[in-house]
Amino acid sequence: MFKLATIRASANLNKSIKEFQKHFKLNFESYSVNSIEEIHKATPDFLLVHNQCPEQLDALQIMQALRNDLKYCTMPILFLSRKLSEVANLMVDDLEFIWYAPLPFKSSEFYYVLKEINKFVEDNQQLLSLRKQVQEKLSEKKFEEALKILPELQKLYDNHFKIDLLRAEVKYGLDKHEETLENLDFALSKKPHSLSARSLRAATYFRMGDQKKGMEVLATTEKLAEIRLNNLIHWGDTYLDDGNTEASRNAFTSALKIDPNSQKAKEGLVVVDLIEGNINTVKTSIENSSMSFDFTRICNLKGITLVAAEQFDAAERLYQNALKFIKEDEHKIWLNLGLCMKKAHNYEKALHYFQTCLAKAPNNYTRAQEQIEHTQKLMLKHT
Repeated sequence: MFKLATIRASANLNKSIKEFQKHFKLNFESYSVNSIEEIHKATPDFLLVHNQCPEQLDALQIMQALRNDLKYCTMPILFLSRKLSEVANLMVDDLEFIWYAPLPFKSSEFYYVLKEINKFVEDNQQLLSLRKQVQEKLSEKKFEEALKILPELQKLYDNHFKIDLLRAEVKYGLDKHEETLENLDFALSKKPHSLSARSLRAATYFRMGDQKKGMEVLATTEKLAEIRLNNLIHWGDTYLDDGNTEASRNAFTSALKIDPNSQKAKEGLVVVDLIEGNINTVKTSIENSSMSFDFTRICNLKGITLVAAEQFDAAERLYQNALKFIKEDEHKIWLNLGLCMKKAHNYEKALHYFQTCLAKAPNNYTRAQEQIEHTQKLMLKHT
């Protein structure tokens, strides 16, 4: 029997795992924990990290902390999460022995990943032991000893990026700067945006006394504050596409706490308020902002993504309320309203919006008439 520690898991997830375990009569025990100290007490074989709030970075920082702890540096982690944003993925992309299972929780996929982890551990005892030994030697600053283990580890380990990075860390510890940079070149050729490799490159330049190159590397490396900001904006947009305006508002508001001048976050909140019909709030946002809002551009872009996500009602409300603020190119919004309703198979509304577009459009604008004719054909076909 093996032990599974679930970290920051919701009550529903823990319940689902217990039911899954009972139904399939699986030979493991699960324990819910919320801190490194509680993990120590549980003495698990595997770890499960539940990324309940992907707009925050707590779960990712927990995984980083686990990998920095010698006791857990090679312990398999099952990571339950929605797909991460590109910037958030930078925080975990360098981490080893992570198995991903998508949310929402599906027992079949969970079972498959557990089997995969079990098999990996059974088949790779020597690899895991050697990898842990290297980390221990690095921690103890016994760099020559770590260097001796690496060739044996390399024979068993197909994570070539990590081998290059470990060799760079060893060479850095031995003050062999040119060899450090050479190994980092190999590592970065595999993962150009690796935070670990780029940070070590900057540190190497600084140690060599080349402040200019060190600062150049740091200037092009994502900072934690930037990752937090861009991740929040990503989830503000994603929650909108889910139809969850409350979560979207919270994400954009949190982004503005990091950067009060973020144009993307301000535009996101305007979109949320337009969808919810908070016209006075939008007016206040415009009056209090030093930035200009291109409502046609904002609404066209967001409306298209909402329609693609089949959030037709939200897209319709966005377009309708945006018309209260748009003075030029109004016909384009009416056309998009028609296209939205056409995609939703509400042909009567679509026809009305296309006809309104035609009435407001310049004489040489042909798209509205084309859509009117096509929609009328669809209406005849469905009668």
